Amino acid sequence: MASAAIPLLFPSVRIHQHYYGDGSVNQLAPLSAPIHLGADKILIVGVDDPRPTELKPRQLHHPDLATVAGHLLDTVFTDTLNSDLERMKRVNKTVEVLQQHNIATELKPVQSLLINPSQNFNQLASENFLCFPLAIRTLLRMVGISQHSDSSLVSYLLFEQKYTRRLIDLGYQDGIHQLDAIMQFLAVAKE
Repeated sequence: MASAAIPLLFPSVRIHQHYYGDGSVNQLAPLSAPIHLGADKILIVGVDDPRPTELKPRQLHHPDLATVAGHLLDTVFTDTLNSDLERMKRVNKTVEVLQQHNIATELKPVQSLLINPSQNFNQLASENFLCFPLAIRTLLRMVGISQHSDSSLVSYLLFEQKYTRRLIDLGYQDGIHQLDAIMQFLAVAKE
């Protein structure tokens, strides 16, 4: 529950004598921990939207508070990972150049494989918006969120069984679809 305790949305969770919230909010370098623990490879399950094949239509109105809040959460959860990946690739390139010139370094290259969902979470959340209890839907409408809002906030709040099962199924199917790449990355022999 602590990993879902997004500040301002869900309260922190008490475990023994300490309170915990979502770690990604203050983890500005999410790859730092596994790298410092000695990882040679990092398999990353991301939550970034698949790249659109067509441009979004231009917004005809000023973004509302719900849209901005959703964008801020997207930034916290995906932009920090993307910048950290970019930084790791630059360090890997530096290590490669140093090795080519026989320059000793304590740095080592770290391989990564990033897997992102094949479907947009916001779209899936929109399709399951009516799973929210009526009281929650009413509260959301009061802050400007409806079933077809531009805000990704719904995808962060929707913990209803139908939606979470859909996310689990999507993750499983995406994993199966990329099984060869995952097995090759992990250097595991397929049975």
